[in-house]
Amino acid sequence: MPLDSGFKGHQLVGAVASDHLTPETHQAIAHLLDGASLENAAVFADQIKSGPR
Repeated sequence: MPLDSGFKGHQLVGAVASDHLTPETHQAIAHLLDGASLENAAVFADQIKSGPR
């Protein structure tokens, strides 16, 4: 995977990471992210970066 993987790469990393969480950790992260998935949270910075300036 290229170092500059951008939105899709970060989304993939979030999805893979989510698959490796214990149920307790998954629940704690969901609470911290106000219900957002780790896959979606992984691209928050990309969304801000690509927004209007």
